[in-house]
Amino acid sequence: MSLISQIKITKEFKCLPKFPPDFDYQLVNYPSYIHIGYSFGFDINRLLNSTCKRIKLGDSGLSNQDLNVFFREWKTAGTFPNLQWLEIESKNIDNLSAILEMVPPITSIEIPQKQVSIRFGGNRNDEVMIYDAVRINKEDGTEAWLKVELGEVPRLEFLVFDPSNTVVKEMDPNDDEEEYEDGASDDEETEDEDSDDEESDGGGSDNEEN
Repeated sequence: MSLISQIKITKEFKCLPKFPPDFDYQLVNYPSYIHIGYSFGFDINRLLNSTCKRIKLGDSGLSNQDLNVFFREWKTAGTFPNLQWLEIESKNIDNLSAILEMVPPITSIEIPQKQVSIRFGGNRNDEVMIYDAVRINKEDGTEAWLKVELGEVPRLEFLVFDPSNTVVKEMDPNDDEEEYEDGASDDEETEDEDSDDEESDGGGSDNEEN
């Protein structure tokens, strides 16, 4: 049995280095947070057995078919009671098959736009957020948001609502316009100040010549 399989990790397991191809591990007790940078060995069985609150998997081997199995299981009442955030980067995510009857990319533009965020601790670095995501529900009514983006490295984001730490905010499109207008006003004020300074400098030169 490997050392990592014998260690009882309860809070956080973070591993960014790449494992050797023949390296295998089993987490007997899943911690609250898992972040694995090269997670090709973290297969669908490990995901289905996970009791984590947060999962972040980079360089994953999980496919649309794997994720469809996972989300169908998640929708069943009583499953994955701890899970609030799942983030997966995998080149095996594509637009050739569906996840929960939706073919990636999976996004939804709502008006007004909604931003959903969770802060797991007091530090802003412990905050995750999702927007332009599709809302899905468990059989028991639990609400969640799913977003899948394709590209050079396809990415899946999944956030589960918990009233104790989740904030749903409607984004006002006028906020960006107001910020732009404020910035433009600041630029105009700066130009006016520069112009006044130039006039003052010019007046000073005339007095010196006289």
